[in-house]
Amino acid sequence: MQAKQMDPIDLKRVNSLWVKIYPYLAAQALEHYGRATGKVLEMGPFSGGIARELGRRYPKLDITVNEGFSSQNGKNKKYDLIILRGAFFFIFDDTTLLRSIFEALKDGGTAFVGGGYGKDIPQALIDEIADESRILNDRLGRRRVTLEELSELVKLSGLNVNCRIVQEGGVWLVVNK
Repeated sequence: MQAKQMDPIDLKRVNSLWVKIYPYLAAQALEHYGRATGKVLEMGPFSGGIARELGRRYPKLDITVNEGFSSQNGKNKKYDLIILRGAFFFIFDDTTLLRSIFEALKDGGTAFVGGGYGKDIPQALIDEIADESRILNDRLGRRRVTLEELSELVKLSGLNVNCRIVQEGGVWLVVNK
């Protein structure tokens, strides 16, 4: 799947606004993953920030960043951890994306897919960027989803047993293989 046409200036601005947020998202993703080693893929047009933070904190992680949606950078490439932040912009337009992420996980792997500021983030950091981030994300085409819509997508993907919805610092799908 190709990324939606997003204004590159707005996209770059969102990513720069979130620099102070990435440490919290990296910590939350690693909490669900539970290891400090392995192959990691951060994917999608909002990618890079969490990967940089993970690389800084956990040098034994082998990290790949893909600004698109291909979770396979080679025929048999598998990952221990896959991260897709800003996922709700895209996963409803291509209902196979969630399943593709699952297929790209190694056995025992985890995907952290969704959106939000992350848990444990100080409210002052959210307040600092919330208004501008909201405006930019709306211009970029943010889709607001209900928990019911998300549950239905999980069912359609056939991942009911492997996927749980987590409402900590946003709404995230944690997918385990």
